[in-house]
Amino acid sequence: MATHKNKKTSDKISLDIINWRDMKFRSFPEPRWLVSGIILENSITLIASEGGTGKTWFALDMARCVSEGVSFLNRYATIESPVLYLDGEMGLSSFKKRGNQLSIDKDNYNLEISTNYEIDFNNDDSVNYLLEKCKRSGTKLIIIDTFRAFCGSLNEFDAVEVRKFFRRFYQFRDSGIAVVFLDHTRKQNVNDKFLSTNSQVYGSQDKVSAIDSALLFRKSANHTNDRIIEVIQGKNRHGIENKPFGFILNDTENNKIRIDFTETQERKTKSEIAEIEILKTISSELDGISAKDIQKILIGRVGKTQIENTLKSLIESGCILRSNGKPPLYSIAELISEDAETAS
Repeated sequence: MATHKNKKTSDKISLDIINWRDMKFRSFPEPRWLVSGIILENSITLIASEGGTGKTWFALDMARCVSEGVSFLNRYATIESPVLYLDGEMGLSSFKKRGNQLSIDKDNYNLEISTNYEIDFNNDDSVNYLLEKCKRSGTKLIIIDTFRAFCGSLNEFDAVEVRKFFRRFYQFRDSGIAVVFLDHTRKQNVNDKFLSTNSQVYGSQDKVSAIDSALLFRKSANHTNDRIIEVIQGKNRHGIENKPFGFILNDTENNKIRIDFTETQERKTKSEIAEIEILKTISSELDGISAKDIQKILIGRVGKTQIENTLKSLIESGCILRSNGKPPLYSIAELISEDAETAS
């Protein structure tokens, strides 16, 4: 008979196991979107960006819309629900000023605010206290601004500590409560496409692994209006990621602020930009052009190494041809083909 070598350890382990036959007959309530396509009722979401990109304005307006049951950004439907906003940075005076600028209804009892800077969610007692408070008040959305302000002594680069931190909040998800953390990203280059979510979020990659969805913000590079903030849904465990979109803070009358939705243009990578510029340069030279002359024309716009790599890629794809002369000349393949047909 097999025996457990460590009976004491095995007694502490409890697994809730169900076979698939029984699973087929178990029903689960359909999850509801508190903010259509963005915030699910039972989910953990990370909103991350560099400082000064409107995270707090975005989150506070979301809190207003959910608590009042009005569409967010005049585009995304909401379900009217009690909201708790935990502010670890502004203070009540600044919070009130921003709330007034966003025209939060003065009779809004659905929106609660706390600026308790001492609370530390890097321990079970604080998280359990918050859960019980939310259950009593019927809170359906918690916004924590910011992750760093409420994570105590957590080492954000320690994968084990990060996983343990977020697992404390899984009980909120199981109770039908959405939790949104505002967080920071590493410094970004506005001329590049968004990199992977894991590479953008500050700290351990387990932050992204532990959550259900992520929204990444950054200032726009493709618009004449530099106040536009681009948003990409870097992760969505509950469906297909939304298309990137933007928002803008518009000043209105009486020192009020309105946050509006706006479309965004898709960014091009350095490789895509190099390909466009090189093809444009080659096509303007009917007799062909050398790599050295391409570099001279594109100096300051496309680097030498990028040009070399792009020329190689364009040859392999059949878009351009390379002569055998010295120096070799590059020509558009279609032009060469047309010249050959004309000569015949």
